[in-house]
Amino acid sequence: MAQGCLLFTTGNIGIVSVLAERRIINTMMIIMFRNIMNDAIDQYMSKSSGYATFVDTIQLRYNCCGADSYTDYTVSNLSIPISCFTNGSISLYNKGCAKQLDTIVSDYLIYIIISLIASIPIEIVSMICSMRILDDLENISWRTRFVYC
Repeated sequence: MAQGCLLFTTGNIGIVSVLAERRIINTMMIIMFRNIMNDAIDQYMSKSSGYATFVDTIQLRYNCCGADSYTDYTVSNLSIPISCFTNGSISLYNKGCAKQLDTIVSDYLIYIIISLIASIPIEIVSMICSMRILDDLENISWRTRFVYC
């Protein structure tokens, strides 16, 4: 029961923090994504690891290059990948993928908030059900309790 209460409390704290401090959470997400992208760029040349596929997929899907810009590749002494160029031309995507992530999250934030608010009744019902099951288990004698496991 304590675990259920802990999960319920943690979930609701997350919902409130998203509603109240969305800029802080967005900033933390961008920092984490930027670190992931920088690590992936550093490992980009090791084709066996799948980092190249990850980076290329992100860059092609969101029309971006690097975590902050194409200079992330030059700092790592790597050549700029083809996925950074617009439709095979010689011009590069100017925006970094971390900034694109912030734009995407901002665009879909209302849907994220609605989903979080809609999950509150589900959490409450789950907690009530687990409390009822726990109460039923306490009423069963210890000898017959193992029959139900």
